Amino acid sequence: MTKKRREIVDYIGVFSILAIIMFWLNYDGYVNRINSTMFAFSYKYGFISRGFIGTCYQLLDKLFAGSIMTNHYITLFAIMVNAAVVMLFILLTAWIFAHVEEASKRIVVTLAFILLVFLVPTFSTNFNLGRLDIFLIGLDLICCFLIIIEKCEFLIIPLCWIAIMVHQGYAFMYFNVPLVLLFAKILSQKSVRKKYISIFAITIIGAAILFFWFELFSHASGDNIYEEIVANANAVSPDGICHIDVIDKEIKGVSLNDREVAYHIMNAFQLPFVLLFFAPYIIICTKIIKAAVKYSSDNNDKLKYIAVGIGAATIIPDLLLKIDYGRWLMAIIFYYLMVFIILIGMKDAIFIKAIREVVDNLKNRSSLWIILVAYPLLLTPLMDVATNWVVTIPSNYLLNYFGLMP
Repeated sequence: MTKKRREIVDYIGVFSILAIIMFWLNYDGYVNRINSTMFAFSYKYGFISRGFIGTCYQLLDKLFAGSIMTNHYITLFAIMVNAAVVMLFILLTAWIFAHVEEASKRIVVTLAFILLVFLVPTFSTNFNLGRLDIFLIGLDLICCFLIIIEKCEFLIIPLCWIAIMVHQGYAFMYFNVPLVLLFAKILSQKSVRKKYISIFAITIIGAAILFFWFELFSHASGDNIYEEIVANANAVSPDGICHIDVIDKEIKGVSLNDREVAYHIMNAFQLPFVLLFFAPYIIICTKIIKAAVKYSSDNNDKLKYIAVGIGAATIIPDLLLKIDYGRWLMAIIFYYLMVFIILIGMKDAIFIKAIREVVDNLKNRSSLWIILVAYPLLLTPLMDVATNWVVTIPSNYLLNYFGLMP
C-alpha cells in the first residue's frame, strides 16, 4: 500500500470511528414530534411545502409488505440518512486531504474534525435526529464535490431546487455554500466565467420561484387536507401527538408569531452568550478573511474573499424572525468550515496563504492551539430552539430570574 493510500485509509477509518462514538454518546433513540411530522407531508396532497422527503419515504413504504409509517422505522431511516451524510462528508474531506499539499493536510484535518464534532452530535439527539436540515447538508456536500472536481456542475441547479423542495429554509441556511463557491468561480476563472454565471443565475431564479411558491401560494387546499395530515402525523409521532404548529404553518399558512414570542425572548437572552462562547472562532475567521483580502492583488480577488466572509449573513432573516437558534448556529458553522475546506481543496493560493498565516500564529502558542481544537467538544450537541447546554445554563438562569422562561 502506497503512503498516500494508507493516509486516506487511516483518515477514513479514524473519522468513521470518531463519528460512531459521538453518535453513540448522543443518540436518544427516537425522532421527536416536529421531525416525525415532516414524514406525514406528501405531494399526494399537492405541491405543498416541505413535501419532498415525506413523498420519498411514503413511496418507500409502498415497497414493503408491512408499513414503515411508524416512529420506529422513521428513526431507523433517520439513522441511515445520518450515516450516509456523515460518510459523504468524510469521503469528500478525505479526497481533499489526498489532493492538497503536505503543508495544508493538517489544516484540512483540523477543520474537518471540528465540523465533524458539531455535525454528528447535533443530528444524533432527539432535537435534530430526522431533521430536514441533514438532507440539506447532504445536498450541499454533493454540490461541493461537483464544484471542486469541476465536472457535471450543471447538476447543482436541480440539487439546489430539490433542497428548496425539502425545506424552503434552505434559502437562508445552506444555500450560501454553493452560491458563494460558484461566485468565487465566476471571479477567478475568466475562461469559463459564462458557464458559472449561467449556473449561478438559473439556480437562484429557480430557487426563488420555488421559495415564494411554498411561502405564499402552496396553502390553497390546506383546509381540505389538514385533518388527514394531522392524523398521519399523530401515527408516526413518538407519543401519538404531532407537532401542530408546523402543520398550521406549512399546510394552512398560519403565522406563528404570537405563539413564538416567549421563544424570541429566550433567543435574545441566549445571543450574548453565543457570541461570548464562540468569540475565539469569530476572531479567527475574521483574521483569515482579512488576511486573504490583504494578500489579494486585484479587486476580483478582494471581492471574492469579502463574499466568503459575509456569505453566512443569509441566516440573518432566520435570526430575526425565527426561533431555532441551535439550527441557525449549525448552519453558520457548516458554512465557514465547509467553504474554508473547499477553498483549500480548490488550491486557492491566496486563501491558503492567509489561513496558514493565522494557523501558524496560533501554533506558536501550542497550548492555545490544542484548546481551540478540543473546545468544540464542550459546545456540542447543538439543539433546536435552545443553542447548546453551555449557553442554556446561564441564559436560563437569567430567564428564570426575570420570570421569562417559556
